Amino acid sequence: MAWRVHLANQAIQQLHLLEGKVPALIAWTRRYHPRYYAIETGALLGESAVAPLPDEHDIESEVWQAYVNALYTYDHETYLPFVRLSGIDLYASLDGKLRLYHHTNDNELYFEKNAERTQINVEDVERFTSIGFDPDTGTIAALDERSRLHLYHGVDYIGMFDLGLERHDFLQSRVVLSRNGERIFVTDGRRIIQATNSGQVINTHDELHYHVGQLACSPNGGAIIVSDIESGVLRLYRADDQLIATHQRFAIDLVADANQIQLMADMPPINTAVTSIVAYEEGVFAFTMAGVLCTSDVLMMTELPRPQALI
Repeated sequence: MAWRVHLANQAIQQLHLLEGKVPALIAWTRRYHPRYYAIETGALLGESAVAPLPDEHDIESEVWQAYVNALYTYDHETYLPFVRLSGIDLYASLDGKLRLYHHTNDNELYFEKNAERTQINVEDVERFTSIGFDPDTGTIAALDERSRLHLYHGVDYIGMFDLGLERHDFLQSRVVLSRNGERIFVTDGRRIIQATNSGQVINTHDELHYHVGQLACSPNGGAIIVSDIESGVLRLYRADDQLIATHQRFAIDLVADANQIQLMADMPPINTAVTSIVAYEEGVFAFTMAGVLCTSDVLMMTELPRPQALI
């Protein structure tokens, strides 16, 4: 299962999971150039080119509608789950019938279902710094500039929840959702919190001895993977076990042990940071370091000792 491929001489811009007919990883080597790799084997499934945003991109125009209707993957059947355009982040379901638009410059949100677009009411928020979107249910989780959690079910506002997260100048607050939006995980870089889609806190891990960089959760929400900014260690936490870390390993060592699927390829420098992570089922995950894409699983990591009750 563990494999690696060197894609570019600069950092891979984005990495996403494609849960279509063939589970795949979408690696964006350039802004408008996604490449698709089979999770199981690392085989290149195809490439596609996303046209630059048209000059006339009023979201009510026919030009815009034609443009977003063409944002399919290499198979021309599955819609891209995420596209970063100029000033717009677009999240979508695999059939493209459910879409969320985040206009990053003016912090506007638009929810679209079956080609009917509605602006979402956003109050008392200067900007959203991180957004999670579940295309199955339309659940939206967003962190604002003060690291407060805002929850929406489609266009319906559930509420704002202050989970005790803080803003740190050198750290990035992040939010991710499980499939069906049932589990929400947030971090401000110094703590990790698990909450429900109604804003109820389930678990809090605020005794971290490191700073969190990247964060990803498995589709079923059973586990999360986080990266350590300083050391480059990846850590796996079980969500059903009070967010206790169960496995860890240096990302560079996982890359070194992965099967190289190219005849010649460069390893990333040892001190390179993990720039993105996605998690799949059964402990399988993928991450990027510089221009290298690597998949691995929990079996390649070191199991941590579990706390034992004193008798």
